[in-house]
Amino acid sequence: MAPIIEAADYYSKDKLSLQNKNYTLLVFWASWCKPCLAEIPQIKTLRSKFSEDDLTIIYVTLDEEVTLFKQAVKKWDLRWSHIFGNKPLIKTFGVLGIPQIFLVDKEGRIAYSREEEKDFSAQLPVLEKLLEDIID
Repeated sequence: MAPIIEAADYYSKDKLSLQNKNYTLLVFWASWCKPCLAEIPQIKTLRSKFSEDDLTIIYVTLDEEVTLFKQAVKKWDLRWSHIFGNKPLIKTFGVLGIPQIFLVDKEGRIAYSREEEKDFSAQLPVLEKLLEDIID
């Protein structure tokens, strides 16, 4: 089971949850992380393939400087929920290195972890196939 998160979207202040009626992609990243930035086009592709009713995307930044975080969100046009400054959440998920991605299913179970990819390419083929298989 995925840990219960207590967090709000940085911009809207809406409460975020992993207990949804859909799947949640939880992406741990930072503005200074080149592999994280390299994955953004693939995450955007997933966003375009699956509706917000089927897949929620939440980005959790490890940035400590809010200005750099906000600049990266704007530069890369990241149009999904963001969590900033939530070190307990990062610790709860045991994130030591980034990028790290978890897919949480409708029941709150972790259905995928970034470690399942055979290589460290930014294409995320295992995640994409899993989403295609589980989301109609």
